[in-house]
Amino acid sequence: MSKTVKIKPSHESQGEFVIISVDQFNPSEHELIEGESLPINESEVTNDALVPVEQFDELANKLVISEEQLLTAKEELMAFKNDVPAMKARIAELQGDDTLVGATNENQNPSTENTGDAQASGSKSTAKNNKQSKDQE
Repeated sequence: MSKTVKIKPSHESQGEFVIISVDQFNPSEHELIEGESLPINESEVTNDALVPVEQFDELANKLVISEEQLLTAKEELMAFKNDVPAMKARIAELQGDDTLVGATNENQNPSTENTGDAQASGSKSTAKNNKQSKDQE
């Protein structure tokens, strides 16, 4: 005897449900009645398709650890973004500059430290001298 399932009727005259053979069931044409399920043929399920609980738990733990590491990395990034001196020091480090930002080398005269202000004032004086030379001509 073949196995049967109850499906929803396609017409009112069929009553509350229709019983058909499992072999005749077509998911695109039929809808199972609530609480009804297709029987599973045990030979269709292979042991390779099943994952041991221990392996699943191990993967779940690794996922939790990865999520914690991601959260920590995000927090460190936000803290770094808000720490301008640390960012400048890292930029100097990446550019191969041995001196820290704001620090002076013992051979370097603090008054001539290359801060950008000295360059700007030097550029201004050069431009001023060039203008005076043109005015004299």
